[in-house]
Amino acid sequence: VQSVAAAVVKEHGKVDVLVHAVANGPEVSRPLLETSRRGYLSASSSSAYSFVSLLQHFGPSMPPGSSALTLSYAAATAAVPGYGGGMSSAKVRR
Repeated sequence: VQSVAAAVVKEHGKVDVLVHAVANGPEVSRPLLETSRRGYLSASSSSAYSFVSLLQHFGPSMPPGSSALTLSYAAATAAVPGYGGGMSSAKVRR
């Protein structure tokens, strides 16, 4: 994230709008109750904490009045069959 932020700022100087739309989990094909702690924490980190990381790195280049938003997935509001590995609950935590 740090190198991407540096490259964007170098090329554009500032960031007016930041959109976060990332999700990943190494055990997404497993049912929730078969998910390991490591898999769950990985899903939570990539799906939720990554927004914090983006703000940490891009925030200093965002002038007053800029916007940051994060997108989610249907699993944030309802159960989605087959969307496991901690991903559904990682989305709900956002």
